[in-house]
Amino acid sequence: MMARMVARVRITGVVATAAALLLSSGLAAQAAADHGAPVFRDPPRTAPQTSTADGSCTAPGASYPGTPTSGEQLVWLDRDPVSLTAIWLPGSNATKCVARRTVRKAAVAKKLAAAVDRAKAMPDEPLPCPFADGTSVQLYLTYPDGTSEYVEAALNGCRPISAPGRAARWGNTAAFEAALLPAAPPAWRSYLGGQAPTAKVTAAPPATTKRGTPVYRQAPASAPLTRKRNGVCTVEGHAEPVPASSDGLVWVNPKPRRVVAIWLPGENAGSCVAVRTNDNAEKAQPIAAAIEGAPAMPRGLFCPLDDGSAVRVYLMYDSGVDQYVNIELSGCHSVSAPGRYPRETSSALTSALRQIAPPGWGHYLKG
Repeated sequence: MMARMVARVRITGVVATAAALLLSSGLAAQAAADHGAPVFRDPPRTAPQTSTADGSCTAPGASYPGTPTSGEQLVWLDRDPVSLTAIWLPGSNATKCVARRTVRKAAVAKKLAAAVDRAKAMPDEPLPCPFADGTSVQLYLTYPDGTSEYVEAALNGCRPISAPGRAARWGNTAAFEAALLPAAPPAWRSYLGGQAPTAKVTAAPPATTKRGTPVYRQAPASAPLTRKRNGVCTVEGHAEPVPASSDGLVWVNPKPRRVVAIWLPGENAGSCVAVRTNDNAEKAQPIAAAIEGAPAMPRGLFCPLDDGSAVRVYLMYDSGVDQYVNIELSGCHSVSAPGRYPRETSSALTSALRQIAPPGWGHYLKG
């Protein structure tokens, strides 16, 4: 058992990093052999106030799991706490947008501390996480000397157990869920036997279903230059404007005569090379039809890992004017264009893209 520390770090600020940033950063937790010191934070007396803005549930001041820094030591809790205070935070798409506070005695607190300390470290590598809507629980374990130690656990997505300045552990173990279950309010218990039901993580309806006009952009004659910097693959001109929602959904006209696609590698790609493909109408027209038929992107999504991989599609027409969309190959797999509201990548679009994918890109198109 770890001796109680004399010099303690007390944290009173709020970790404002959203769960989406945790997932998109790849959960770069260090699988350290030694645990770190506990993180100290006083438990709140009440659950935070929640609000619903633009159809999304938010808990102002809530601390969602942050991004653990590689090289830091693992989350840790001392043994023999005397009580547990848990703050249960609803996800962005919760039907009932209410946070809850529960308090439990030593028996529950001790089992929970032991389960956290036994949980394995999350790997130091990007993780393709399931959908996460921010549903989480903040855990404050109080000890005989009056201090309280803090960890937080996501209840969907990759389900990390984390704390500010500590490397994360896996929270999807049967032991951790069983230890947490006695402290859970009824609405959260379904999250503690595996992943939450689909109904709990269904995103809000899209902001618009109105069709937009095509975005025109000439197809490039070659693929962009790439390079590795500090082990990260970067692509010149990779950044795209954030699509606006005021001009209707992404749209392209039917019956293109050709399709040029620029395949952009992700930041962790083994082969840091962009590829240009050029295909005829037989391949182009199913892509256009699939884009037109793809559903609008829901609001309030917390996306899985996004490594920046994408394909830029240029559909060529008899008019001589090319039409453009950008399709993410990771993360939320959005279909976007500047000034347009995005769509989701459908199975039909994935299938159509598979027909023009260059060698080495098939693993992005398994859906």
